[in-house]
Order: sequence, then C-alpha cells, then structure tokens
Amino acid sequence: VLTLFAGDPFGKKFRAAMNDRAKLGLSVRDLVMGCATDTLLEETLLSPPGDVWDMHEKRYVTPQTHTHDDGHAAAAATTDTTATATGGGGGGGGIDAGVQLSQSSGAA
Repeated sequence: VLTLFAGDPFGKKFRAAMNDRAKLGLSVRDLVMGCATDTLLEETLLSPPGDVWDMHEKRYVTPQTHTHDDGHAAAAATTDTTATATGGGGGGGGIDAGVQLSQSSGAA
C-alpha cells in the first residue's frame, strides 16, 4: 500500500490521506476508496493497468515495448491519443473495476 499510485498525479496526497485516515478504524475498502476518490484524478481511477503518467503531456500514455541492440526488452512511453479517453494508472489504475468486481461477487 505504501507505493500505491506512486508516480501518479496526487499520489503523495493519496498516501498521506491513507496514513491520516488509517487511524479512524475504517474498513480497508472504505479507507482505500475514500482516499482515492477524494485525492486522485478520475483519469487515474479509470486507467488500464500499465499506463503511465507523462509529466510533459500531462496525461496518461501506454508504454510500448521495444528491443535494445543487446536483445533486452525495454518499455518506452508512447503518446497514443487513445490513452487520453481512458486515462492511466502508473500500473495501479483501474481501481473502479476491482471494486465493481468485488461488489458483484459479494466480497468486501
């Protein structure tokens, strides 16, 4: 949880809110969802896993994998405009989908 939303806009505010509210005795679901909806961008919450925040473009982009001359794979961010509509999560996005899944299955 300490690195959740690291690299995303307002990620530090999210983690600070988690630290402050953890003392209130909330359920984990209420703690995480409350802090996320109060501090993070909607783009962050709706982003597909793996998208990263581009500081220059001020939006999420989908990384592309390419191979170096030595044969090792590396990821390079692309500025694909399709990523704008769904946003991204720095690897942690898509939190709404997880909550919907847990609610439909009866999990908390």
